[in-house]
Amino acid sequence: MRKPLAIGATLIAALAAPGAAAARPPANQFAVGSAKTDLSIDIMTSDGLEHASFSAHNSSQFPNCDAKGQMVYKGPTAEFTADIDQLVIMDRGAYLGGSVTKATTGPVSVGTSVAFDAFDSGQPAGTGDQFLFEGFAVMPLCLTPVLGHAVTSGNIVIKPT
Repeated sequence: MRKPLAIGATLIAALAAPGAAAARPPANQFAVGSAKTDLSIDIMTSDGLEHASFSAHNSSQFPNCDAKGQMVYKGPTAEFTADIDQLVIMDRGAYLGGSVTKATTGPVSVGTSVAFDAFDSGQPAGTGDQFLFEGFAVMPLCLTPVLGHAVTSGNIVIKPT
């Protein structure tokens, strides 16, 4: 008879503890996706397609933008892999920054800072998603995400909380 009473008392005490659920840390923000865009409509860049695959997770709380992740990018003028160490998520947009770890083609070398933006429309199958390679950053910054080119193939998922 003592065991059921002890278990019941423990259960009641656990349920009555104020703030027990609030003590857990918030879920990490993340941005993941694969995006192919057609740059031929953009007069600022060379004609052609760009493709990016990325995954990044915040490793700190706001206002810091520390992150861990990776990006593989292939465009008409550059191809490289980068470690993502910055992630700013605002609503359904994400700014990703990092450093090149492998340079395959283009005016880029290992250690060069790069910046990207991604937008998750929230629609199925990537409809309305956007992606933008901002270019080679002079110095790493945690910036506000901006809209980019329409994703013609792929899907971006951004989790703000």
